[in-house]
Amino acid sequence: ATIIMANRNKAKTEPLMDEIKRETGNANIDFIPLDLTDLRSVKAFAQEFKIKYNHLDVLVNNAAATSMKSTPEFTPQGFEKTFGVTYIGHYYLTRLLLDTIRKTENSRVIFTSTKSATKKNLTWDNLNSEKKFDGWTAEVQGKRANLMLASELQRRLENDTTKVMSLHPGWVRSESFDSIEAPFFTKMALNCLFFAMKYFGKDTKQGSQTNLYCALQDWNKLKGAGYYSDCEEYNYPQQEDLKPENTRKLWDLTDKLIKEKLGDDAFKI
Repeated sequence: ATIIMANRNKAKTEPLMDEIKRETGNANIDFIPLDLTDLRSVKAFAQEFKIKYNHLDVLVNNAAATSMKSTPEFTPQGFEKTFGVTYIGHYYLTRLLLDTIRKTENSRVIFTSTKSATKKNLTWDNLNSEKKFDGWTAEVQGKRANLMLASELQRRLENDTTKVMSLHPGWVRSESFDSIEAPFFTKMALNCLFFAMKYFGKDTKQGSQTNLYCALQDWNKLKGAGYYSDCEEYNYPQQEDLKPENTRKLWDLTDKLIKEKLGDDAFKI
């Protein structure tokens, strides 16, 4: 299998690529730059991918951004950064690669989410933090939007051999906590939380297991639009915004917003 590492920083990614090659004996590890904060980078990634490859077995949408600042930051296209990375970037990447995914037999699209996102409906009038900004709420909104995207995408791929899944990786202690920008006392609280996670949370290897399960499990044993946690299906109440009329509404709205920023040819490669 060929693994494509999509990341902003090649220097940081190369040691991981070398480790994978060394431990697995698989030399087919490629790097294509991708910055989900900038939709132009997303399109450049998709263009390079399609030049190099003609099929895509598994797409893992795993990125997220977290901010504990009191005011929002925005992407080059004007999306609130947390929501832009967690949802908008994943939507655009998936749409640009969708034709390749659809022609690949038994392909999979995976969205890393959180159980917090299974408990709240989308706040439609504050998607881009127009009225109020809270970093944690913005991230949960993005993860919730991904659940809706997974549901809508599976509905649109009903007659294809593609399965779309979402998952909760668990309470994972990773380096992402170190990069969170926050006021002093908030950062101190986060450090205490991270300290507790050393004893009660999962390490990155444990936290990756459900992603690997969805990527490697027998295709016929996986449920389209299913939600997984600890390598098994997790059932949560189907709330109002997971109804087809609402997932379709979000799909169409996101399509419209991206075209407003990049033009009518935004989805053409």
